Amino acid sequence: AEFREGVEGDVVALAAEHADESDIALLKRLTAEAGAYVDMGVDHVNKFLDADKKLHMAFAKIAENPLYISILKTIQDNMISYYKKYLPMGQPELEENLEDLVKIVKAVEAHQPNQARKLAKEHVRRFNTYMTRQE
Repeated sequence: AEFREGVEGDVVALAAEHADESDIALLKRLTAEAGAYVDMGVDHVNKFLDADKKLHMAFAKIAENPLYISILKTIQDNMISYYKKYLPMGQPELEENLEDLVKIVKAVEAHQPNQARKLAKEHVRRFNTYMTRQE
């Protein structure tokens, strides 16, 4: 989790520095897609997690660093199994996750790398705490 905090924070900070209008449009589209699945409820958690993964990978691509893309792909490819085992997502967790993503996208859109980093680290730390409680 400590490693993921650092990586996710660095990725969104770089994305905030590099994002152009088309990148922001993509992030907003992916956030809207994730939001639609949250609105549909917990029966669509897997679709939400797929949208969440696409959003994280978009941040990595916008950051323009191939190492971060590779690392995040590995992390994201394994996250669903961790969620299923350690954090079954109910409606409150889905909504909280989405709210965090919306805030991060807004920080990226505003080109606020420090704020984006802070929000991403808090998000990872909080959801890791939830998973730790389930162990």
